[in-house]
Amino acid sequence: MFLANGYFLRNSDKESIKYKYVCSVMIPPQLVMTGAILKMETMSKAAAGSMNYMMYGNIGLQIFL
Repeated sequence: MFLANGYFLRNSDKESIKYKYVCSVMIPPQLVMTGAILKMETMSKAAAGSMNYMMYGNIGLQIFL
C-alpha cells in the first residue's frame, strides 16, 4: 500500500517499510506479450532505425554544406 508521503506499508502488520528496502522476490513481467505488443515493438525498432538514418543524413549534409 502506497502512502502520499512516499512510504509503503506492509500488508501483514501495517508498519512502514524502511528507506532503501531491497525486495527479495522476483517481480513478474508487467506486459503480456500479445500480437499487438510484438507489432508495436517491431514498429518502434523500424522507427528508431529511420530516425537514426535521418539524423546521420542531416549531419552529413551539414558537413558538406
